[in-house]
Parts: sequence; structure tokens; C-alpha cells
Amino acid sequence: NESFIASKDNNKLMTIFIHNGVKYYFIKTRKWNRLFLAADEQECIYRQALEIINSCSIDILVGWGNLLLEESIFIMARNRGIKLCFYLVNPTYKNKEFFLRKYSDLVITDSYSTRDLYKDEIDCRFEVLPKFIQKPENVFTLREVNTKPYKCLFVNPTIHKGLEAFLKIAHNSERKNLNLEFKCIDINNNLRINLSILNLSSFKLPSNIKIGSAINNTNELFEGIHFLLLPSLWHESGSRLIYEAYSRGIPVIAFSSGGTKEFMKYNPDDLFPLPETYLDVHKILRIKKWDPHLMLARFQELINDKMYYDNYSKEILSIFSNLDLDKQCTDKLNKLILNLT
Repeated sequence: NESFIASKDNNKLMTIFIHNGVKYYFIKTRKWNRLFLAADEQECIYRQALEIINSCSIDILVGWGNLLLEESIFIMARNRGIKLCFYLVNPTYKNKEFFLRKYSDLVITDSYSTRDLYKDEIDCRFEVLPKFIQKPENVFTLREVNTKPYKCLFVNPTIHKGLEAFLKIAHNSERKNLNLEFKCIDINNNLRINLSILNLSSFKLPSNIKIGSAINNTNELFEGIHFLLLPSLWHESGSRLIYEAYSRGIPVIAFSSGGTKEFMKYNPDDLFPLPETYLDVHKILRIKKWDPHLMLARFQELINDKMYYDNYSKEILSIFSNLDLDKQCTDKLNKLILNLT
């Protein structure tokens, strides 16, 4: 069901392939960060977008960036009568002027919390679309734990994602001898840099933290995991990880930030108030004052009673399955497309 088309242009920067009836254009770049794309890479993206717009019958262009490359493509599309849809799922556009804010025909976000954050700034149709998630191959509901520790997953250890809180939780868990081990997935190799900002060393982390690199397969990411920790300090629009954990019966322990509270409304015992924060001299979001004992007490409550944990896991699975996210997403997306075109 998959075919690859070798590109003869753009100095082999591009690979084109068709999978499940969808045509993909992959541009090879030297850096993963959008801000560090080279001039030839940006030109390749622009010219390929121009070719697609000129040669295909495009009705809708979905965009989510506001840098000059993206803006030039959006302007080109709008001048050809193509509808613009802005996919807005983070707080970084707040109080900023950019092309899609002014000229979008539709804005889609993933939580009502994010919609409300921008409701006074964006004057066009604003729709909330639920998450599409990868369905688990196996559901690890009844996890055998005797002498082995319970395992807690923390993904993307950056400061705004709650690195300081994570370290406090792990340190206090170790000090209290909780039967808990932390699996920290360092997606973009940010851990060392973020630790240095906090004047900390990766060689002095609590011994109950195990560092891992990015994992592409979601089932592998969650295998053997008993908890997901989501201590984001910024406006978390709607983390896909919450539903990916819930689809496996895994409790999520989180700060009540942005869309997190919305996604976890059926599990209020696992939600905790945001710590008091401030911006330091480098404009980095930091924790001013926070005691992790309430969050640790919740971990301890679930760890100390295996039957309680297993029953809670089944309850999470039941609640999640009743949400029927796939049907919600598909139905709403079809309506949006029909109304926009």
C-alpha cells in the first residue's frame, strides 16, 4: 500500500511517497528546529508549496506557523482564493500580530481552554476539535508489581514542561523510599541544557530517574508504565499524552494548566494546583514556591493498594472508551470541511 517516488529536483533534498492514498513531501533538513532551516531548505519548501498550489485543486490550506516562510505561502494561497485554516494549539501567539490571526477563515484548536485564551484576539470562526490518538495494541491494565517499583513516565524535560517540579517529586520520592521509578524521555536532547539553566548537573540526578531517548512507537513508550506525570507550568493546550495514557488505563498526575483540567475532568483527584511561578532575569518560567507532598501522597495512595490501583485503572479505561474520540473527531471534522468549502 506504499510507494516511493524518487525526487530529481532540489538537489535531492526532497523525498515524495504515497501512503494510504495520501501524498507526502518530505524535505531533508540539517536541523530539526524550524528556526534553523537553511536558505536552500526554505526555498525548497516554498517552491514545492507553489508547485502544489499551482498544479492541484486546493480548497483549504492548514497552517500553524507565523514565520516569513509560512506567511509567504499563506499569502500566495489566499491570493488564489484558497481558504486558510489556522491550527492553534499553544499559548505562544497570545498578544502577537501575524498573518493567520487576521486572514484565517477558520481557527481549530484542541481545547476550550485555548479557545477562551484567544477569544478576544481572533475574529473568525473558532472550533474545538477533539484529539485523534494512536490506538494501543495492548492495554496494560493489571500490572504485576511485587518488589519491582511502579514506573512513572515524564516526557520532554524542559523547564516550562515542569522539569523543576519533576526533580522535586523524584527527590522527595527517593527520600521517602517510595516504590516508584521515573522514566524520563528526553525527546530533543533538552535535558542537559535545561539542567544547566537551573545550575544543576545531569550527574547529580536522583537515582530513581532513568533517562531515555525519543521513542517513535507509542505502545513501546507506555509499556510497563503505571503513571504519567504532566507537571506543565505553561498553558498546556491539550496534551495528547493524557488520552494516550487513559486509553491504556494509566492514571495521569498533573498540574491544572490550560486544557489539562478539561481533559481530566473525570479524574479530579489526580489534578493539583499550579505552583506559584515567576519569570527570571532571562524570561524563563520558574517555580517560586511549591511543596510536592500532596502530589506524592496521591502517588502513595495508588501505590500502597494494588487492588485500588487496578480498579482505578479499569475505571479510567471505561470512562475513556465512552468518550468515543474517533467518532467525535471524524464527525466534527467532516462538518467543518463541508461548511468551509
